[in-house]
Amino acid sequence: MTVSSPYEIAAAFHEEEGFAFLNSSRNDGDQGRYSILAWRPRAVVRMKDEDPFPAIDRLLRSGVIGGVIGYFSYDLFRFLEQYGELKAVDDLGLPDCWLAAYDKVLIFDHQSNKWNGEVPQRASHPQICRIGDPELNMTREQYVAAVERALEYIAAGDIYQVNLSQRFSHSFEGSPFALFSALRNVSPSFYGAYLNCGDHAVISSSPELFLRRRGQVIETRPIKGTRPRGRNGEEDSVLKGELLGSAKEAAELTMVVDLERNDLGRVCEYGSVEVVAHRYVDELPTLFHTVSTVRGRLREDVGAVDILRATFPGGSISGCPKIRAIEIIDELEPTRRHVYTGAMGFFAPNHDLTLNVAIRTMTVAAKQVHYQVGSGIVADSSPEKEYEETLQKAAGMRSAAHWATKGR
Repeated sequence: MTVSSPYEIAAAFHEEEGFAFLNSSRNDGDQGRYSILAWRPRAVVRMKDEDPFPAIDRLLRSGVIGGVIGYFSYDLFRFLEQYGELKAVDDLGLPDCWLAAYDKVLIFDHQSNKWNGEVPQRASHPQICRIGDPELNMTREQYVAAVERALEYIAAGDIYQVNLSQRFSHSFEGSPFALFSALRNVSPSFYGAYLNCGDHAVISSSPELFLRRRGQVIETRPIKGTRPRGRNGEEDSVLKGELLGSAKEAAELTMVVDLERNDLGRVCEYGSVEVVAHRYVDELPTLFHTVSTVRGRLREDVGAVDILRATFPGGSISGCPKIRAIEIIDELEPTRRHVYTGAMGFFAPNHDLTLNVAIRTMTVAAKQVHYQVGSGIVADSSPEKEYEETLQKAAGMRSAAHWATKGR
């Protein structure tokens, strides 16, 4: 008997409001083993402009049988620390978080090729969409000027590193799931996601693990350092060697690893936080990244919201020191990030959790699709090269948009 794939089931149920699909379209090694589907939630937490963490804590402690799936927008940082009035414009008006509690979730184990229960059958229909030309929230000159200002802050000693991003927006008609299908084909990932939130959909093909809890062990895998893939094996070898030989990329990742160690140390047993692996290369279809793995043992009294309060948002997409970097991001980026560089994922009834860093992520709302790309700025950054890096990172999503309009 042929086993239905997670994608096939998702293609049949994605139009239902509250549908959630956490998809591992890459499942090699120790990441991406499971894909998770759920629909018809029994409760949804959807909040805007107020501290959601007490409600999130109640939801996670409510005895949910299946689990909780959803997203946290980057902009929730303002409820975790004492920030002044935000300068970046909230032009999308979307929720700060969307979390759905399900009595039943379907889990597919990619290693055993088995589901955890009976899988419903329903016919799926071809998906199509139309996408217009991109509009950016910053011109090239504006982005370069923002990098130059960030370099002034670095020279003054305010920060050591900061992630600056720009947003692409396109007009959009049709099925967001068509866009998700194209993105997962162009850029397979360990931590992909599709959430139907009713008036908006969030699509992700993230390669980066923000947090994974298994029992009392907590882990994060920050990514820093990027090069495009070459046209052949020889070019790949040169570009990979260039990435590994870059003192700038090495310093940037080391700073983020130190930040993540400190964040995990706020909720872990003393002396248990360690760097398990440092600066290894992850090979994606369009990019090379360098990655590290940081792991610790949680204190017995620590819950999911305690972990989020200690670590959110991730250091790889904010900067060092984190609070000042976030203030500078708010000053230099013209619009709020929403889910970009926030997190998406799953909370299990046994308190385990898996959350991605919401990069390579798109939001479809009000007949538009939006996605952002950023670059890490350090003392020896070249503003023009940092701008070019954002374009390299956007290439996969631009390609997915092209594929989606062709009905692939």
